[in-house]
Formats: sequence, C-alpha cells, structure tokens
Amino acid sequence: MTTYANIWEREVKCGLVTAITDEALKDGRHDWAKMGFLSRMFLFSYSYRISVVYRIFESLMGDKSAIGGHVKLKLPSRPKEVTLSRNIAEELVPISMKVGESMQIYGFRFFLNTKTMLKSLALMHGRSTVTKADLKTFLELSTFLNADFNPI
Repeated sequence: MTTYANIWEREVKCGLVTAITDEALKDGRHDWAKMGFLSRMFLFSYSYRISVVYRIFESLMGDKSAIGGHVKLKLPSRPKEVTLSRNIAEELVPISMKVGESMQIYGFRFFLNTKTMLKSLALMHGRSTVTKADLKTFLELSTFLNADFNPI
C-alpha cells in the first residue's frame, strides 16, 4: 500500500481515512447508501471559516516540514489487545441506534466502528484500556460525523 506520504512494506489491517469534496459526496451518496458503503465508515465533514483559511495559509508559508517529508511508522510485530469496558460500550448503544435510525438501519456497524475508534484513541495514548477520556474525545470529534460540513 502506498500513499504520497507513507509506504507499508507488509500487510497492515487498518481503516481508511480519506477526503472528498462536498459535491462528490452528494453525487455518490444515494448509490453508496444502497450498497451499505456509508454504514461501513465514519463520515467526517467540515468546512473552514475564512479566518481559519488565512491561519492555515499563514502556517503553510512558515512551515515546510509537511511538504515532501516521510513518516516512519512503528507498527507492532503482532496485534495489540485493547480492552473496552462494558460501561463505556453501553454508552455507545443509544448513539449507534440513533445514527443507524438516520440511515434506516440498526447501527451495528457504527457501534463496531466506534469501538475500533475508541481502541485506536487508547493506543494513540499508549494505553491498552479505553478510558472515559477516549470516549469524551470521540464525542467531541462526533460533531463532524455528518454530511453538513460544520465549520471548524
């Protein structure tokens, strides 16, 4: 697997994070929903206020580290086990059901994807157990789990 920034030389089990324009998303949504594609991912959308656009350009003018750089990933030699307590999992059920209802499905995939996201957040912080802080971070990110392109 290769991207402009990373090359994986061995098999990696991972999710897909990508970007799409609002026009392309809206053009493909009906067909994507029919085949179940949208329920297999988190749909993050956002837009920038003009003040944020200027701040981004200001940052890009002064920092060249993101251009042409390579990132060396330190992948574990074997899968890491991360636990998620039943208490935290129970908090995901009503959220998952609500998201599922909006897509006219049950929300099982959203629940599974959310568990994976929470475990990823724990790993990112060097922990093998999901905490309430991970759930809080996810809930803050969930502001952008929509197709309304909320401003950042």
